[in-house]
Amino acid sequence: MSSQGAATDKYTRMLTAPVESLIIRMAAPAIAIVLISSLHVMADTYFVGQLSARALAGVAVSFSLVAVLQALGFFFGQGSGTYISRRMGAGDMEAVTRMTATGVVYAFIAGIFITIAGLLNLERFARLLGSTDTILPYAENYLRFILVGAPMITVALLLYNILRFQGNPAYGAIGLAAGALLSTGLTPLFIFVFDMGVSGAGLSVIAGQVVSLTILIIGCHRTGNAINLRAFSPRLYLFKEMALGGLPSLCRQGLAGASAIILNHIAGSYEYEAIAAVAVVARITMLITAVVIGVGHGLQPVAGFNYGAGQYDRVTRGFWFCIKIGAIFLTLAALVVFPLAGQIVTLFQSNERVIEIGATILRMMCLSYPGMAFFFIAGMLLQTIGKAGRSTLLAASRQGIFLITYIIIMPRFLGLFGLQLGIPLADISAFLFSIPITMSVLKEIKSAGLAAKDDSVHKE
Repeated sequence: MSSQGAATDKYTRMLTAPVESLIIRMAAPAIAIVLISSLHVMADTYFVGQLSARALAGVAVSFSLVAVLQALGFFFGQGSGTYISRRMGAGDMEAVTRMTATGVVYAFIAGIFITIAGLLNLERFARLLGSTDTILPYAENYLRFILVGAPMITVALLLYNILRFQGNPAYGAIGLAAGALLSTGLTPLFIFVFDMGVSGAGLSVIAGQVVSLTILIIGCHRTGNAINLRAFSPRLYLFKEMALGGLPSLCRQGLAGASAIILNHIAGSYEYEAIAAVAVVARITMLITAVVIGVGHGLQPVAGFNYGAGQYDRVTRGFWFCIKIGAIFLTLAALVVFPLAGQIVTLFQSNERVIEIGATILRMMCLSYPGMAFFFIAGMLLQTIGKAGRSTLLAASRQGIFLITYIIIMPRFLGLFGLQLGIPLADISAFLFSIPITMSVLKEIKSAGLAAKDDSVHKE
């Protein structure tokens, strides 16, 4: 079958096949890659944690940089991807090629900028991320490798999102999964066998990124959306489209990085064990919410295609289907994790203080898990259908408006417990905040669908 015929079949399937089965089909590889990525990060946390609590805290500080790079990769990737899915829904393949090339160039430039700025000021950069004197050597050794790989990380995330939004999530999943699995296998080899310490963990990340980027580039060519850098266009309208679609991701991921930096500084003002504890809980939560994030990723291309084609009832049906799956899963997860919080944290770190602090945070986090399904999926829907303002507001609310506010104010009155309490309280507040915003958008979608039906009747 020709690439044009395959594209036509995919277009027809996205607009006519049952929404639920489409989402499951799109979500399966997305869930796999989010789970594998989460397990990869958890493996790094586990192996580094075997060195010492100080090494774990040093690498935990560096995770803030990874969050920033993810923010840039998802900004350009989801910004390009949402536009691409709508253009594919409208049958405009020329615009798809142009946006793909433009996104690749912008993502690479952003990564290079981070590399140069970080390597020229490594110690200052580490301290900015929250490193203390006690953990500074570990942070610098890990950061050095992450900074070198920054352009590969941003471009790889861009290509993953483009493949996902154009309805080819399997290729994106294979690319990121292969790199993550390779990195996971190399981490203990570099750390313990080659005696490289935390530098080995950083080097394994670079090796994985090289493999991921190579596979993702091949995937783009095989799916008929080959990267043609000659199609790069610095036109303002393209960047505007990219910014509108990607701004929610930039806010969500960027504020995650900013809040992590603030968390590191505040936690470090008490004890470095608190930094390690927060990092462990963050990795556990990342794994638990991976299924919901993957389901939301499955919704996005389906919602983008159908919204662009005016199939509004399919958009809302898909949204509520994802909410049901996510809420049930996270509720069950909370019921399992709550009584086992201490034992779960112990898997990553034997330091008693790290276990004590981490278990308290994890138990309180369980109370916020069920509502997070609505918050995550609502944000992805609004972003995909072009509701940039409200999507950005939702993205900024959790990590910015609520989390940063709580972790700055509450420790002043409650000490370290205020920091522990502020993290789950921000999640609960974000969920409640998202309800009226999302319902107003769903109402607009319903009205648009009714108007479209009325127009169709009048034309007949």
